[in-house]
Amino acid sequence: MHIKSLSLLAVATLSVLPAKAAHSASDKGSNYQNPWGPANPQFKTNTGFASWVFEQWNPPTQSPAKTPFFIDTARGAWGINVPADILGMQGYDAAWISFTGDGYLHGGQTFTTTVLFTVPGPYLATQTPTEGIDFVAQSATVPSRYLGFGHQVVGIYLGPSPTGPTFYLAVHPILSDENPGVFRPIDALTRLISAANTANNPLKVRVSYTQLPQGHWVVFLVTTVGPRVFTSILTSVQYGPTWNKAPAEGIGAVRYFTSQGGVTPGGPLEWTDMWLR
Repeated sequence: MHIKSLSLLAVATLSVLPAKAAHSASDKGSNYQNPWGPANPQFKTNTGFASWVFEQWNPPTQSPAKTPFFIDTARGAWGINVPADILGMQGYDAAWISFTGDGYLHGGQTFTTTVLFTVPGPYLATQTPTEGIDFVAQSATVPSRYLGFGHQVVGIYLGPSPTGPTFYLAVHPILSDENPGVFRPIDALTRLISAANTANNPLKVRVSYTQLPQGHWVVFLVTTVGPRVFTSILTSVQYGPTWNKAPAEGIGAVRYFTSQGGVTPGGPLEWTDMWLR
């Protein structure tokens, strides 16, 4: 499955680590009272996260136009409004968040968020609607193609397949935006998604990404289905280290992404708490 761009546990031994300038912080959708206009994403200086940045591939088709973001007050979540497909262009949106301090995760630091996934669609036969989350890092030598945020490192995506909705893991062992060297189904998550996971009943997946030295990493997934909780671990021991091996090339930003435009926009993608530790 091709993921469009927007300009479009064995843990490795930790060596001596620098001080963690991207300090512990938290940000909750429920802290925000109202939706906002495109010029004012209500940045809060005490969260430890930089201002939200978002991008729409297609202009809104609704009348009146919806803002790119909304607050789901019932769930205390953020969300992305996805425009419908127009003029042969697939509708998709993304929200970007980066960190204060020196701007990147140090070895041993973890970013955690809860993503609310919905079954892909509705969509045309030629499209591959996708929801997901990307972790990106700055290269010391190659300029960013993603609004200045960096380059893809690890991603988790939900999209269609011949056997039904499927979660995928993307890993970039070399700097290779949109062309991951590793692209594998995540069977443990795929077994949990079903046709019942519509916008009114999303699949709740807590995603924790831990940066380790020399491009090593750990992703810990916790999925809630009714009263049951499922866990799984993805690591660089299984899938290989990523390209961002320099100390200052730890994860610098996170992208929440959805292309659930179609003829009638599906989704939307939502997420709740974000925090660093």
